[in-house]
Amino acid sequence: MADGLALLETVKSATFEHLKTVVFESDSAHLIRSLKTGSCIPELYGVAADILSFAFVYDSVVFSWISRERNTQADRLAKFALNVSDNMVVDEAFMASI
Repeated sequence: MADGLALLETVKSATFEHLKTVVFESDSAHLIRSLKTGSCIPELYGVAADILSFAFVYDSVVFSWISRERNTQADRLAKFALNVSDNMVVDEAFMASI
């Protein structure tokens, strides 16, 4: 899920760069398979659908699997982003209850 959310943010952010051809890489085999085939495990359905909806703005988009060893920095960033977003949701819920 962390990789899916990080990829979603990347795909969304890249749309503002007006790129025409992009390659997105992830070490999540489930996520890449979901994006390539359109069939996924239930936990990834929403994020995969969101990624694909933003991907249509590109003339050419490729989703590619790479090994975790080649993707350690991005993997750490995805996990960090997931922890930060979880904390933000908790913080927002707490502030709304005050």
